[in-house]
Amino acid sequence: MNQYQLFAHGVDFDPDAYLASTSLSFDGIWRKGEYGRNHPKSNGVYRTLWNGRDVSFFEQERIAMEYLSENRDALKDLAQHPQVTTFILGL
Repeated sequence: MNQYQLFAHGVDFDPDAYLASTSLSFDGIWRKGEYGRNHPKSNGVYRTLWNGRDVSFFEQERIAMEYLSENRDALKDLAQHPQVTTFILGL
């Protein structure tokens, strides 16, 4: 399935503090140990812009370019956040 997802996480990342300070919106957050002692092993945020089933490839491309363009600085700041050790922009 084609989809666009953004993940940012890190063991010491504080998603609540980050969300209070950013203009970006996310679909959810997770915290280490939330589902047991060993899962997950980090704290993070995620965003899904489309699921690929209902949106054509060309529309997906347009949505991605628009989102990246409109949020360039905020996404760059998130990717360079000192507590974020993994930043995945999956297109």
